[in-house]
Formats: sequence, structure tokens, C-alpha cells
Amino acid sequence: MIVLGIDPGSLRAGFGVVGEQGGRLHALAEGVLRPRADWPLERRLAHLHEEVRRLLQSYAPDVVAIESVFHGVNTRSLVTLGQARGAILAALGARTGLLIELSPAEIKKSVTGGGRAGKAQVAHMLGVLFGPEWRARQAQSRHSADATDALGVALAGLHRSRALQAKGSGESVAESAGTTPAITAAARGVPRKPSSRAQRQALLRRLALRSEVVPGSSRLDPPRGG
Repeated sequence: MIVLGIDPGSLRAGFGVVGEQGGRLHALAEGVLRPRADWPLERRLAHLHEEVRRLLQSYAPDVVAIESVFHGVNTRSLVTLGQARGAILAALGARTGLLIELSPAEIKKSVTGGGRAGKAQVAHMLGVLFGPEWRARQAQSRHSADATDALGVALAGLHRSRALQAKGSGESVAESAGTTPAITAAARGVPRKPSSRAQRQALLRRLALRSEVVPGSSRLDPPRGG
């Protein structure tokens, strides 16, 4: 399964792509969409819409997860954030597949087990789950916290989608504890067998795209002529 996570914003929108293969988690890509600050709002929104469409075409995610509006920000920022989310949701609405909206507390709880965890705790847990290769990549990366936050959104979306699948198949789901079988298995290193060999082979082919799609820093450049 491949999940695209988005941390929305009108000036910086983080994105993260997470894959699960045989119970192992892979951080396939992360980056930040950065419309130019001197662009008018409508152009920034159009840019976000187009770049999200590019992400969908590039990674073909099975699930997309997006952080919901946080009510603690001031009214003006809340309106602008809502407009940015609207532009992103408009791009997402053109695709088929599961769309999951998650509150900041839900994301933190899914990743760390606690809904009040700070950014440092979230980043630390992501490093534990994704392993030393990702930690080394992060140490050399110029990405802001928005990209790391988006990986957390993607991971929480993965856990939620697995929980929904388990409910649909009649399996028990450990949602009351704030975690799902997927995160428990990943954290303990317990393999989670794919549902079919064909699905596993397809996932392997898609995970191989990690070195081919959005090269370099995974940061998508603004459209030319701006």
C-alpha cells in the first residue's frame, strides 16, 4: 500500500509518501510545495492544485491522508488555510480511492501513542519506524518540519486505512488503544503478510519508483514563467 500524506498550507504544504511492504514501512519521498510568497493568493492556490495533481500522477497512491484544519490558529490564518485545503481537496476530488482527513491529535496519537506529542517526539518515532537510512537522509536534508509532519500524516493515514480494512473483513482492531495492528507489527518488527502474491509483486514494482519519481530532494519546483 502506498499512502500520500499532505500537511496543507498556502505558503508551505508538506507532502510525504509512505509505503508498506510485508509489514515493513518505507518513507518513499517527502518534500514541501512552496508557492512564491509574492504571488497573489489565487495563483498560490492554483499552484498547489496543480502540484498535488502531479503528485497523484507520479505516485498513484492507494490512499491520501490530509490534516484537518486546526482551530487554534487566528481567524485570518484559519480562512487562508481553509482556502489552501480547498484547492488541495479539489485536486484530490478528481481521483478515485480512499481520502482520509485526520486531526493533529489523531496524527500524533497514531504515530507516537499520545495525542499531545510534540514535533520532536513525532520526528523521533518516525526515525524509529523508518530506520537508519531515513534518519541519515534527514540529517542531510533541507526539508522543513512540514515535510516530516506530512510523513506523519501519511503514516496515520496508513494505520487508519488498515483499521478500516480490518473492520470490513471482521478482524479485531485495537483502535481503543490509539494504535492499529499495522503500527504494532511495524514497531515490533513483526511481518505483516500481504493479502496476495499478486498484490505484493505490484507493490514491489511501485516501491521501485522511489528512486525515479521527483528526483533529488523531492521538492517540486514552481511552474516556469513565475
